[in-house]
Amino acid sequence: MIDVPGTYRAAFFADMGDIKPSVETIPALLEMFRDKELLPTTFHEVRVPVPGSRLRLRLSSANNEWNIDFDSDRITFQKTAVQPRGANMGTAEDFVVQIVDFCGRILKRYPRLGTRLSLVTEGLMSELEEHTLREIYLRFLRPIEFYEENPPTEWKDVSVARIQLDIRGKNEQINVVTRLSRLQGEFVESNGLMPFDRIEVALDINTFQGNTLARFDEAAVADFYPKALGVRQKLLEELKGRINV
Repeated sequence: MIDVPGTYRAAFFADMGDIKPSVETIPALLEMFRDKELLPTTFHEVRVPVPGSRLRLRLSSANNEWNIDFDSDRITFQKTAVQPRGANMGTAEDFVVQIVDFCGRILKRYPRLGTRLSLVTEGLMSELEEHTLREIYLRFLRPIEFYEENPPTEWKDVSVARIQLDIRGKNEQINVVTRLSRLQGEFVESNGLMPFDRIEVALDINTFQGNTLARFDEAAVADFYPKALGVRQKLLEELKGRINV
């Protein structure tokens, strides 16, 4: 269903205040990810509720395909399309294997329990005819008369639900967010820019933000992400069924 993967992102939420740019931390992380050739850099954290911002640590691949951000309250792992039409991305399953590995490396060196986990994937469907794009809009939304008469060229449908998922023998409330959009933009190709008009599918599966108990260890990370992939696959299959009607 996904023709052009765009971004894969995962987060491990915990107190990360001590993993910051320093002469102790940077060499340890460089050694930890030596086989991945991730280089240290910094960024300004803007979520801190105090005047100004804080300088935080980031590990990045030379081409910016991979970024690992150490915010004050989470580690964010992100893989981004840097080759034409996401040729470098691999599958979401491949990404999850990497994330479980990366998170495990960090938690072995800096052990702590997490309060939340999340998985976000974004990608574009194959090209469709204009009339099909309009039909898909009507299958997911009930427009007012104006938009029935003047079909929109861009739109977004967002659905949020909450389910129960067993993580290491404990029931966890999981937020499941589906964003379906008609999106226009441009691909960067070797011979220039190529315009596109496609359906974007973004799926966000994360543990309930209301539970702030520190409870997720390395084993929970290894359990959550494959199960989140299962939820993602079910959503994709049902979306494909509705779109192909």
